Amino acid sequence: MDNTKISTWELVCLTSVVTFTPLLVTLPRSAAEAFGTGAILHAIYIGIIVSLYFWIILKLYKNQESKDIFDLAENVGGNILRILTGIIVVVYLLSTAFITINEFSEDVKNVLFDDNTLQTVNLFFIIAISIATYFGSQKKALHIA
Repeated sequence: MDNTKISTWELVCLTSVVTFTPLLVTLPRSAAEAFGTGAILHAIYIGIIVSLYFWIILKLYKNQESKDIFDLAENVGGNILRILTGIIVVVYLLSTAFITINEFSEDVKNVLFDDNTLQTVNLFFIIAISIATYFGSQKKALHIA
């Protein structure tokens, strides 16, 4: 197995995708429900906070460009903190994925599949994701060979 490191740019892109995907999927509905006509101001406010967050992350990683978050956790707290960080990242990504897919399925059900149950719509997404993963892995396996 190749032991490659994540660069700062890749880390910023990954963090952006993980942070912005749930925001972009749920922002119109949740902002309209919570803020009404102030939804645009709220979106600008959130954009400023997220920009500051990424600026702080970039400043923290300025001197640690060749290390990822797991290496930093290992430097700070040893192997135990590295494992704990890995578990936290996996739990966060899985919970975010489940919540995002569930909310997206609810929205699609309300718009397109009004007569079907939420489980049926989720099943459509699971089948589509499984087929895409299978053919994607086959293409990668063929490309490597």
